[in-house]
Amino acid sequence: MLRFSDVMARDFYLSLAARSVRFPIGADLVLAERPDPEAVRHDGEGLGRVIEEAARRDRTPLAIPLMDLRLEKSDLLGLLGVPAPERDSFHFEAPPPP
Repeated sequence: MLRFSDVMARDFYLSLAARSVRFPIGADLVLAERPDPEAVRHDGEGLGRVIEEAARRDRTPLAIPLMDLRLEKSDLLGLLGVPAPERDSFHFEAPPPP
């Protein structure tokens, strides 16, 4: 069983590359199979299980999730006081206040 310290070691990744190991980007496909994928997308633990399942399906030590920048945008705009319904279409006309 891999330990966290093993996975974070540079040699671990160099060894995988030397063996031409491929990582699936299929975590999004596994996520889509969930009854409520949007809820899982906002649940760190649930999303971790999806990534783990994607890796197990393809028999690889890792799976790469697709990054959804809409989540980051919404969180950042929320911190700046932009109402939730406006966040998807919001664009700055000037730099935000410090």
